[in-house]
Formats: sequence, C-alpha cells, structure tokens
Amino acid sequence: MSSFSASTLVMLLGASTAFAQAQYPNAAAGGDACATACVTAYRACQGGPDANQSFCASQLASCVGYVPFDNSGSFVTPTACSATATATLYSSAAPTHGAGGDSCATACVTAYRACQGGPDANQSFCASQLASCVGYVPFDNSGSFVTPTACSATATATPYSSAAPTYGAGGDSCASDCVTKFRTCQSDLSNTRAQCASDLSTCVGYIPFDNSGSFVTPTACSKTATATPYSSAAPTYGAGGDSCASDCVTKFRTCQSDLSNTRAQCASDLSTCVGYIPFDNSGSFVTPTACSKTASATATTTQSGSAAPTYGAGGDSCASDCVTKFRTCQSDLSNTRAQCASDLSTCVGYIPFDNSGSFVTPTACSKTASATATATQSGSAAPSYAKTTGAVPHPSATGSFSSCAANCVTAFRTCQSNLNNTRAQCASDLATCVGYNPFDNNGTFVTPTSCAGGMGGMGGMGSGNKTATATMSRPAVYTGAAAINLGGPLAALAAGAVALMI
Repeated sequence: MSSFSASTLVMLLGASTAFAQAQYPNAAAGGDACATACVTAYRACQGGPDANQSFCASQLASCVGYVPFDNSGSFVTPTACSATATATLYSSAAPTHGAGGDSCATACVTAYRACQGGPDANQSFCASQLASCVGYVPFDNSGSFVTPTACSATATATPYSSAAPTYGAGGDSCASDCVTKFRTCQSDLSNTRAQCASDLSTCVGYIPFDNSGSFVTPTACSKTATATPYSSAAPTYGAGGDSCASDCVTKFRTCQSDLSNTRAQCASDLSTCVGYIPFDNSGSFVTPTACSKTASATATTTQSGSAAPTYGAGGDSCASDCVTKFRTCQSDLSNTRAQCASDLSTCVGYIPFDNSGSFVTPTACSKTASATATATQSGSAAPSYAKTTGAVPHPSATGSFSSCAANCVTAFRTCQSNLNNTRAQCASDLATCVGYNPFDNNGTFVTPTSCAGGMGGMGGMGSGNKTATATMSRPAVYTGAAAINLGGPLAALAAGAVALMI
C-alpha cells in the first residue's frame, strides 16, 4: 500500500462518514431526500483536502444505486435514488465472492483501464463504473486503487461499458420509461397536462418539478415508485387523508408549470380537489394535509369562466352591485385580491375571468347566484357590517345632495379611524350611503359630491328621515333566484381567482 498523508486519511474518513449518513435520509421516502443527501455527501467529499475524485464518484454511485454520469463523463445530478440502491455502502473490505470469480474481476479491470486511457477520460466516471462492475469500492482508505481479485456477489455478471448501464426496475430504464409515457400522454390532446404530470410523479415515485414548477428530467425512479407504469385514468381517491391531499397538490404544481394554464384555474382545481380553499387570509398557500370530507372524488379541470352562465332574474342591477363590492374590496389593502375575486365569483354565480385570467365584467348574475350579493370572506362566515360605532348619517328630507355626500364622507372617515374596522367595510358602507361606487377602475377614491337620486344611499331611505343604526345590515339591491348554497365545486372554483394574485 502506498503511503498517504494524515490530511488525506482525514478526508477519506470524513467522506465515508458523510456517505454513511447519507444512506438514511428517509429510507421509506426515497425520492429527492435520498438523492439530495447523497449529492451533499459527494460535494463534501470533493471539497475535502487532497480529495480523491475517483473515490468520491464511486461512493456516490453506491449511494444512489447507479452511475450518475452520462456517456461523455459529465455529472448528471441525481433526482432520486434507484430502487436498487443498497441500504449500506460498499466497503473496501474483502467482498463475498460470487460466481463471477477472477474472470469477472479481470474483465472489470480491463474495462476500467480502457476507460482511463480514453481521450478526455473522466477518472471519476471510470472509477464509478468500476465500482458498479465489481460490486464494491476497490480503493483503500488512502484512495489508492486496490486491484480487485473477484467480483462481489452483488456485482453484475458482465463488466460495464462506456454506455450508460441498464439498471433494474429502479434505475435509468425505469425513469426513461416513465418519461416516455409522460411525453406520450402529453401528445394526446384528450388528456390534461396536469393528469399527465401527476401520473409521471406516481411513476417515478416523487414530484419531478422544482419549486418554480419547472420540469426536472428524472434520472431514476424513487424506491417508492410503483412497479407498473401509470395510466391516464384519473386516480380513485381513498377516504381522504394524506394520499388524497398529496395527489391534489401534485396536480396543482404540475398545473402551475404549464404556461397555458391560468393560475386561477390551477388554484380553483386544487380547491375543488381537496374540498376547501387552502389559502389563508393573506392569500398565502397553506399546503393541505388532508382532503375535506366534502372533496369531490376526482379533480375537475373546469376552465375558469369558460362555460357561459345562464343568466337569471338578477339582471344588470345584480351584476353591477357585485362589481361595486368587488372594486371596494380591491381598494382595501388589507384584503387579498384572491379573496375579492372569490367573493365576486360567489356573488355573480360563476367565475368572471377568461382563460388568460383577464377580468370579464359581468353583465348579469347567473341563476346559481345567491339572492343577495354577499361579501363573504374566503373560507369564513359572511362578515357583519355593523362594526361601525354610532349611526351612519343620512340626509334629512330637506337636505341637499351635497350635504348628503358630505355626511356620508364624514361617516366614512370616522369608520376608517376605527382600527377595529376593515377598509373594505368602510368603503362598502360609503357606497351604500351615497348610492353608488365612489372608486374608479384603479380603486382610487373619488370624493362624492352628491348622493345618487337624492337618496340617503341604496338603503331605500329616500326621505332620509330614518337613521341607519349601527346594527342595520346592508340591504339587498336586487331580487333574483332563490338563495342557493354555493358550497362545493362552485365555491372552490370561485376561490380559483387566487391566480390573479399569487
């Protein structure tokens, strides 16, 4: 054995420790956690003093269960550990001799030397191929090559070649097969891209998309991957629980990665899938841990606003009132745009956004819209607009239009000064008081100079001789179809307007 420095020994021992720890990132999970741990240990090994790159590469190959280098010797970052990866690293201890005997070892060494002598030879690639061929790491603690005398019982019967080896069910052949099926699924226009991506995730055993939604080509299947290739059929959900939620989130992420989909559509489909709106009051995504008991058995792929609504008796006055509430909601910086869009969808009875996510001004309410225009906060009960302190002033029977507007604005400013009130609440009360929406299309406040029609707002108090008390609820401004519970898919689809804001 050749001599070696103390620093080299420390490096090798440290690298061995790092790889040993990398073997158990989450034995059951496989997937990214395993591959990430192996790559982390590989980088630590490479960065050590007097690092032996061949030793590091062979350790990495053992860790992930296959050779993560392409035919040119370039490193291909593993996305998952192969199902064939061993639970423990190969060691430099004498292997258990298999049927291959000396002829196997000789063939492996011959191929190793040929690899080393090739033009632009990548020594790390050659070493990792050799380790795979003989079934263990033929380097001692100093990183020096120890000529194999036999192959391990775990070694393949044939020596490696410079071509990418064909692994078992978990290796490159598995990942390649899954990707092929994914591309075939995508080419079928009758399939949704979300479904194809979800099936791919099931096939390889993890989600092959990064946090930005970009596709990361799988290099291997996870240990948790299914043995059979996926189909384009929608999965049958169980009793809810993590598997349901996980599948829904997978579809959500893959939907987001498709630039032809609107974010609103993806968020809407997710809400339908899990049976509730998984976004908090700030509009931030809260990863579902389980599906609601009300979740549909299959995730819908309804295009936002693609179906023409059936217009009901509400007519323009209904739609106009809903849009007014939408604009006042938008003008409140404490509200999320997703919340406002969701409330608007509930109000008009359908999603007034086209496939590009652009707002299409409603001209009428759908027959499915509730009989009164709601201001429901996403995922919460309808708020009470009775939080304002004191009475909302209305003009007297003899009051002028300008005095009416002045009184309304005064009440608006008083409402704003109360920290217990929301801006949306105050703006909504002001709109009710003056009888129209005093905000332009940009949400900018336009000071009212008069009340609509000389009335003290939309409350029907034309004479102005009736004071609006702090406990008065906001009146309906139209009549339409009987109130219908907008729970289930429509409520979830309404929540899909979150795409406008995420």
